[in-house]
Amino acid sequence: MIPSGVPAGLSARSYGVYCYMVASGADWFTVSSLMEVFSDRRDGLNTTMSELIRAGLIASVERREKNLVRRGYRVVS
Repeated sequence: MIPSGVPAGLSARSYGVYCYMVASGADWFTVSSLMEVFSDRRDGLNTTMSELIRAGLIASVERREKNLVRRGYRVVS
């Protein structure tokens, strides 16, 4: 369920990305996967992810796949 109201101090861009993450139902996201959906580039999405982490809406997570560690994000329940 998409929350109503924008948390204080959160930019419209960050709120839009957060709403997408909640509505998609996926369990985690990478900046690369979000770049396929949004027109923002890597730097802009990294800034957005930092803002959402500071707001307590998402968390940074690491996943191990064979010998590779991938950094991503998940929505905080």
